[in-house]
This record gives sequence, structure tokens and C-alpha cells, in this order.
Amino acid sequence: MGLGATTPMKRLAASIVMTIPSAMVFLSLALGPRLSRALNIVFGTIYSLLMLTISANSLSVWKTFYVYFGITEVMITLVIVYYAWTWPTREANR
Repeated sequence: MGLGATTPMKRLAASIVMTIPSAMVFLSLALGPRLSRALNIVFGTIYSLLMLTISANSLSVWKTFYVYFGITEVMITLVIVYYAWTWPTREANR
């Protein structure tokens, strides 16, 4: 199972998928807490679903490492979504 021939648009799509995690690290620091929280929930969920799909399509013997990395990424992004979801909406009074 494959996606056919490699094209410039497929390479661009793969590049965008690969930049999402690093962009989210930067945006988590640069944006306000409310927007950062929302983006982490949205993009974390989308990225997890995308990686599950990619991993499910990579189940041949020689691509087992894709599955391992995909499942690892899914676990990490789901933890990020959980933390973003349960993070207090305002800081406690000190």
C-alpha cells in the first residue's frame, strides 16, 4: 500500500506535517495561554489521528520502525492534549 509516485505537492505536505510539532513548541511560548491551549488541543488531536493513520498504513515488516515512531508520537501528543485540556484556565492566587 502506498501513496503512488512522489510529487512536489506530496513532499510539501510531508514537510508541513513535520513542522507542526516544532511550530507548536514555539507557539506555546509565544502565544497567550488561552490561544496556546486551544491550538495544542486542536493540533495535538489532528496530529495524533494523522500519525495513527500513517502507522496503520506502514504495517509491513520492513516499515515496523515507522509504526514504533508513530505510536510514540501519538502517545506524546495525546499527553500534550491531556495537559492542555486539564490545565487550569487561570493561575492560582499566590
